[in-house]
Amino acid sequence: MTVTWPERLAACRSESEVIATCREWMATWSPDDLAALPAALRPGRIFGADDVAGLAVDAVRHDQSGAIHDAAVHRLARFFSLASARMAEVLAERKRAQDTMP
Repeated sequence: MTVTWPERLAACRSESEVIATCREWMATWSPDDLAALPAALRPGRIFGADDVAGLAVDAVRHDQSGAIHDAAVHRLARFFSLASARMAEVLAERKRAQDTMP
């Protein structure tokens, strides 16, 4: 049984796991796939939650701009939207855990 990328994101329990999953997903893109993205959307190194959220916002904004449909941009927007949402959940869970510590 193959685990999907959304399932892999859902299984992440820490910020570092979400980042690692994002990096692994981006590694599946060929150089030609990356080159086909608009220059402003070509991901650089993903270091933290801000990078994940920034990519999500930029990709969704471009995807919804009304420009010509671009399957690569849509794919990027969908994945990083899911990753950003999972990151928010992970960070909220960590905050709750810290707040309940004596």
